[in-house]
Amino acid sequence: MATAQGDSSAGGSSAGRGIGRTCGRLFANALLFSLTASNGYAILASMKDRYVTREHLLDEESMSDYIALAQSTPGPVAVSGAYIIGQRIAGVPGALVSVLGIVIPPVVMMTIVYYAYDFVATNPYIRHMFTGMQAAVCAFIVSIAVDNIRAITRRDGRVFLMLVFAAGFVAIRTLGISVLVTMVVAAIASVAYFRLAGYGKKDEGADGKTIDTDTASAGRASHDRGGNDA
Repeated sequence: MATAQGDSSAGGSSAGRGIGRTCGRLFANALLFSLTASNGYAILASMKDRYVTREHLLDEESMSDYIALAQSTPGPVAVSGAYIIGQRIAGVPGALVSVLGIVIPPVVMMTIVYYAYDFVATNPYIRHMFTGMQAAVCAFIVSIAVDNIRAITRRDGRVFLMLVFAAGFVAIRTLGISVLVTMVVAAIASVAYFRLAGYGKKDEGADGKTIDTDTASAGRASHDRGGNDA
């Protein structure tokens, strides 16, 4: 019994160290994102590059879903994204340290700007620096948009989703409809469409077992890719 308790204690200690290292990495990454990106969308692009492309902690489809969720929740998009992604990687501790890492740099920077406003507002070099950063931010935002469109074109109902994208762009850009209203309408329309189209509906297989049509479709796609590779 003593040996079993010792093994359990060692396993718990090892798991705790693993979570601690992961949270430390999330915090350091969040600090870096917040220091090097000038707005929430640029931070989301940095998160996607880090956790999907480099570290492979999340897949691209899930990351696109998290970005969409972060954009649709109230509050700063960077904070929402940091909480959602941190929670998915390391639970509540990961969410908290990610949010803390995102919040610290702007709080410190705004405090400095408050006390040195006259110098910052009248210094032409600082104004030029911010102008250059805005141009880089545009590149980040376009990168996120392109990746999200690519993710849409690989999903079921891609034609409908592209129509939603086009209609949403016109509604926001041309008609001046608020982003919140546009997203609510798009969400309701998507639920109705996929419900009527039968996506995600449970079917019975030949052996009487229920099959999720979305899962089955994904499995067939994976099998087809494997056959093509062979």
